[in-house]
Amino acid sequence: MPISGLVITIERGYRGDAAVEALKQLRELTLGERSGNQVPAALESADVSHSRGLHDQLSAIPGVTLVDVVYVNLESL
Repeated sequence: MPISGLVITIERGYRGDAAVEALKQLRELTLGERSGNQVPAALESADVSHSRGLHDQLSAIPGVTLVDVVYVNLESL
């Protein structure tokens, strides 16, 4: 089960607020406390392919401007 640490950059204002609400709906994603226009997150997925698909899904959310991967663990727990 890949676990990724992410920093998600969002637009300021309404689109950013809407993006955070959309992010909260993803069960594979655990959000940290928003700081300005950045939101730390942990992404847990079934396998590497699923993780890539989720990353693409995050990037496509209106109001999300960047998804930085800052950590990846591919070991089984």
